[in-house]
Order: sequence, then structure tokens, then C-alpha cells
Amino acid sequence: GGGGGGGGGGAVGPAGASVFDAEDESFFVTFFDPTRPPTVASATPSFGDSQRPPLVAVGGDNFAPASAYPPGLGLLCAFGDVSVKAIFVHSRQLLCRAPITETVGSVNLSVSVNDGNSWLPSVTRFFFVDSAEPPTTEAVHPRNAAREGGTMLTVRGINFVPPNKTDGSQSMCAFYSTGGVLLAQSPATFVDFETMRCESPGLPDAPADATFKLISAAGLHSNGLAFTFEDLSSAPTVSAFVPQGVPVEFGSTCEARRRAQTFGGFFGQSGAAAEPVLD
Repeated sequence: GGGGGGGGGGAVGPAGASVFDAEDESFFVTFFDPTRPPTVASATPSFGDSQRPPLVAVGGDNFAPASAYPPGLGLLCAFGDVSVKAIFVHSRQLLCRAPITETVGSVNLSVSVNDGNSWLPSVTRFFFVDSAEPPTTEAVHPRNAAREGGTMLTVRGINFVPPNKTDGSQSMCAFYSTGGVLLAQSPATFVDFETMRCESPGLPDAPADATFKLISAAGLHSNGLAFTFEDLSSAPTVSAFVPQGVPVEFGSTCEARRRAQTFGGFFGQSGAAAEPVLD
């Protein structure tokens, strides 16, 4: 219902609602289009701890209170396969408590206006992280750098977390000898929950073979990845050539190995080697 006829009129707000004042009483009324389905556009925050899940503001358009729908059909949010109750705020926002889960990584966030019988199309993602567990690194590119330093590295994996806003701590890229001795660290820049970037350190006396790890802001170490420091002032030394014999037909492949690196190429009909490619 609207406000009283003698009240002071309605002021239309940015969320498609009006506030009516009548005899010192206020009524918050939402205007929505029942012929058009709601849309889901955002999640704030866009991530949360899997064991301490946050209250998430789901942004969108044309939301309506549960009373606008047939009895028994409630508002729900789905974080991946797990659904939770949604609280109507206004036509452009719902509130949902993210569930406790063992999932680490990205899940789709959607909304149902009919108690889960169907779900609104959504490309909004929510990321679960577990700050009590170390990050998992899947790749670092490139996986080699000059000893002079300055190579920008891109790290891919899961359970990457932003810097801690309370104390300013952040993740670090760490380089170890194959014997486990720390060689150097460099600050890691958070790109998203699956990507970090950092700069390789200058290590003039570093061994060629090393191990790369990502250290979380909480000091937890990821798994290790093979990494190589190169001395660009000297030519590479080939320690193995596989296979040592190849058939005469066109297109035979070969590998030239130098420590942890593999250079691949192929022989054509003339017997000339192709330009080697770092594997």
C-alpha cells in the first residue's frame, strides 16, 4: 500500500524505491517490473574465508521482497552447489551469508526467486580461500630468469589471498637452492585469486638449478616448482642430446638438454636443425 493521502509525497530513490511519510510514519516501498526477471551483477566482498564465511551483498537489478512471489517460494543464493537463504534489502541488493565449505577456489554465485526451482543466469564469481592452508602453485612463467634479475614472473595457482589490510603483510616469491637454502625473496603483487606477479631477484652467484615457492601473507609455503637462473654472459653447455641417432625420414625430433632445461627442435630433409625452442 502507499502512504496516506495527506502525507508529504514520495521521494524516488536510486534503488527504485520511495519513502512515504504519513503522520510521522515511514514506509519503504520497492518498485519492480514483474514481467522482467531480476539480474545478478556483483558480489561484495567477492571472496571470503571458507571456514569464516562473510555476509555478501549481491548486487543486481529488479529484485523484489519474498512477499511479491507466490507463498512458499523464498529467495535463495547459491554459492556453487550450496544454497543459502537470501535477505531482501532493496531492488538492487540482496544479502546472503556465504556457507562454510571445504571448497577452495572460484564458484558461480546465482539467485533463485522461487525457492531453488530455477536459478537466474549469472556470470558473477565468488572466491573461497583458506587462510589456514598454504597456497598451491601450478605454474610460474617464465620458469627461468637471468642472474641479473628484473624478469617479471607470472605465478598461477589457487588459494592466493590479497595483502593483509590490518598489518600490511603480503605474499612473497621465494627462491631456494635445490638443497633448501633460501637464496632470495621478492614481493608478490596480487592480481587475482589465481594469479600473482613478482620480479626475479638479482643473484650473480646463484646456482643454475633452483626451486620457486610462493609464501602467503601468513607465512605459509606453497609447493615447489623447478626454476633456472641463467648466466647470459656465457654460452650454454650441452650435457645430453636425445636421441643420439634419428631415422632419415623428414621430421625427426630431438632434445638438447642443459641441466634443468630442455631445448627442442627437429631435423628437416636437408639435415639442417630447426631453430631450438625452450621447452
